[in-house]
Amino acid sequence: MSRTNEKKGVTQRVSDSLSIATDVTSTTAHLLRRNTKDSLEGTDKRSTRTRVQQLVAWTKL
Repeated sequence: MSRTNEKKGVTQRVSDSLSIATDVTSTTAHLLRRNTKDSLEGTDKRSTRTRVQQLVAWTKL
């Protein structure tokens, strides 16, 4: 494998990792906003366990 191909492979892995991290951060922020809104409005029907399971499911995508 040439150095150029090695660099492209590393760049792609870093790019993929950053994309996943961005998705997780975005999902976490969304859940926090929704959970805060639900808590303030008193409309929270889900348990903390359900929220954590949802976040874990998103991170496995």
